[in-house]
Parts: sequence; structure tokens; C-alpha cells
Amino acid sequence: MGGKSSYQKDLEKQQADTNQQFLNIAKTQTEQGNQELAQRKQLRQPFIDQQTAFASGDRKAIINAASPAFSQINAASQQNRSNIQNNVTGAERDFLLNENDRDKTNSTYSYIAQLFGGAPQNLAALGSENAQVGLAQGNAGMSAFGQSANLGNNLIQQENQRRQATLGFVGNLFGVAGSLAGGGLFGKKGGS
Repeated sequence: MGGKSSYQKDLEKQQADTNQQFLNIAKTQTEQGNQELAQRKQLRQPFIDQQTAFASGDRKAIINAASPAFSQINAASQQNRSNIQNNVTGAERDFLLNENDRDKTNSTYSYIAQLFGGAPQNLAALGSENAQVGLAQGNAGMSAFGQSANLGNNLIQQENQRRQATLGFVGNLFGVAGSLAGGGLFGKKGGS
């Protein structure tokens, strides 16, 4: 009996098919994870670039990164200036125009201070989040491979149990045959 039984071949094929299915699941999860990371990077890259510029401490990089907000602050200040000039007269107008310029400067420096101080924490939070996503995806992939390995082990155990049962049955047959041949089961008792 050198060849594999039909049952063994079926069992091995079933195991190989199941392993391939789990491998395909793991590959799909990996591809989806890579796509999610690429999307995440694409969506967050402008924010990451801005925060990196603020964290760098480079004055030119900070000004470039903050320029959209500076434009908004400037536009609001211009609108306030126009309203003051059109609706207020005399010393009150001069006072409010100075106040407006002061508010614009304060808003600009406040914005820079807020972003400059918060940039390292924001970048750290993004890094931590990306690490957690990566761990979750890695765990999902390992789980799929682990399920495949567990199924393979279960199939091997089932085959071993089947073999043990077969060998036990054959052993019992040989034992009965040996007893019959030796006269021990129904044969003569004792001497004479």
C-alpha cells in the first residue's frame, strides 16, 4: 500500500482549497488596507504638510502654511475697516480703525501661536492613529492566516483519528484471528 487513499487525497485537496481561500481573504484585506492608507494619506497630506511646517520653526514655512488663514483674517479686517469708514465719523472712527488694526495683528499672532504650539501634538496624534490602523490591519491578516492554520491542523487531527480507528479495528481483527488460530477463544482448555 504505497499510494494515498482517495480519502487522503480529498482531505489534502480540501485543506489546500481552504488555505487558498484564507490566503485570498488575507490578500484582499491587505489590498484594502493599503488603499485605505493611500486615501488617508491623500486626504490628510495637506494638513500634515501644514503641521510639519508649523512644527519646523522655519519662519518662511510657517508663513506659507498659514497664508490661507492670513488671507481670511485680512479679508475680515478689510471688511471691518470698510464698515467703520462708511458708518462712523470723527475721533470714534480713528479709534475703531486703530482697534481694527490691533485686532488684525492679534488675530494673526494668536493663530500662529495656536498652530505652532499644537503642531507637534497634532502630528503625534496622526502618527498614533496610523499605527493603530496598521496594527488592526496586521491583526486581521494574521487572523486569516491563523484560521487557515487551525483548519489545517483540524483536518490533520481528523485524518489521524480516522487512521487510529482503522488501525484499532484491524488490530482487533488480528487479535481475534490469533486467538482463534491458537485455540484460545473457543478451543480446548487445559491439558489432556
